[in-house]
Amino acid sequence: MGFCMGGERVTGCARVYSTAHPPVLPAAIGFNVETVTYKNIKFQVWDLGGQTSIRPYWRCYYPNTQAIIYVVDSTDHERIGTSKEEFHAILDEDELKDALILVYANKQVRPSFIKI
Repeated sequence: MGFCMGGERVTGCARVYSTAHPPVLPAAIGFNVETVTYKNIKFQVWDLGGQTSIRPYWRCYYPNTQAIIYVVDSTDHERIGTSKEEFHAILDEDELKDALILVYANKQVRPSFIKI
């Protein structure tokens, strides 16, 4: 989940299986799901879009969540504050209190990225 609205995304699943350059896919419109098996572990991966109209539905996916990868578009200067607010709201959710969290700031190779 996250605020990667720059017109492209790279799924974690694609990154795991790519040995060269991971494929660039269109931004998630709605929700995408993939099942990934790595060694003896099976993951169900939900890619949740970040559009304003979709964010209220994120909480439908909170029960039994064990980990979150929150993707931030590090070139989106206008919406970084909103992304921060949404992330803090996620941290306040009781159903996610035990989930592992990775914040992934993508697009850091672009000249306009936000330095953290």
